[in-house]
Amino acid sequence: MANSRYTLKPSEVQRLIFHCVDLRERIIIRLMVHCGLRREETAGLLIERIDWNRNRMSFIGKGRLNGIVPVPPDLMQDIKFYIAGRKSGYLFPAKKRQNAPLVNLQINRIVATVGQRAGIKSPNPDSKTGAINPHLLRHTFCRMCKDAGLSIEEVQGLARHKSFKTTYDTYGTLDFEEIQRRYEAKFLNRI
Repeated sequence: MANSRYTLKPSEVQRLIFHCVDLRERIIIRLMVHCGLRREETAGLLIERIDWNRNRMSFIGKGRLNGIVPVPPDLMQDIKFYIAGRKSGYLFPAKKRQNAPLVNLQINRIVATVGQRAGIKSPNPDSKTGAINPHLLRHTFCRMCKDAGLSIEEVQGLARHKSFKTTYDTYGTLDFEEIQRRYEAKFLNRI
């Protein structure tokens, strides 16, 4: 996880969001940088798994495990506007294939293109392309959570790391309700 030390600065995150050309791009970027979603989780989001009342989404995550994340209320409003009354199906359907989600490569391209537009390069000196990528946004999310004062255990819960070693050394004991309450209190007021 040596690459996890490379993250975007908050000003770069804002610049990235500003340079999205449409609501779809902005939602994709924000789901990764403000909710910590992986690219395949973002691509596979289903509208029917959005909990509008509790500002959260559930999905199938890494290892085919169920995941859940809190979502900022203003992002939920953007999503509601974006889906324009659709009640089911993929949040980001593929344009050329019916009943299919975007693929990982398309998510990579969207992130890299928005990064280019914003003039943001990967802070990782070992990057082969210099482009930003979805996992950099996830690392940025975790760093922003930690900088906002969330505990390592809370970050582990939000990032949905199977092993706490990825975030630290032992598993967390907080339940998801407490993690979301602290996320809303400590993280949302900083974005």
